[in-house]
This record gives sequence, C-alpha cells and structure tokens, in this order.
Amino acid sequence: MTEPTRRRQRKRYTDEYKREAVELFQQSGVLAAQLSTELDVATNLLYRWSRESKYNGRQRSDLRLLKSKGRIGGYGGRCSF
Repeated sequence: MTEPTRRRQRKRYTDEYKREAVELFQQSGVLAAQLSTELDVATNLLYRWSRESKYNGRQRSDLRLLKSKGRIGGYGGRCSF
C-alpha cells in the first residue's frame, strides 16, 4: 500500500516580517518574482501584503465598500499589520 500523503505545514509570518518585506518590495525596485524567491515567499503574498498595508488604517466596513466598488481586490482581512 502507499503511504498517506502528509499535509504541508503552512508558513506563518510575523507582522514585522511582512512590513519589512513590503518595504523592500516598494522601495527596492526589484521584481516581485525575484524578491519573493529571495525571501522564500509566494509572489502573490508580496502583492497582498503590499495592498493590505496601504489600507491598514481603514475600518473593515470601509474596506468592504472599496472592494465592492472594485477599487481593491482579494482583501480577506487576514493581515493585521
């Protein structure tokens, strides 16, 4: 019989790590794909963290309104930084 497949453990990143990654992404001029490889994170996470950091000061209801109007996309409210 074959062995059962193991679930991959989801990586967790601290808020500080996310902030520093976003800062590098926004200020370095390096392509997201290259930076994500160097940081060992998925490229889409850099984009998500960057987008979410822009709207950090807004209340959740404001974010829902912006999302419904198509001004931001994919915000899941999971990022706390």
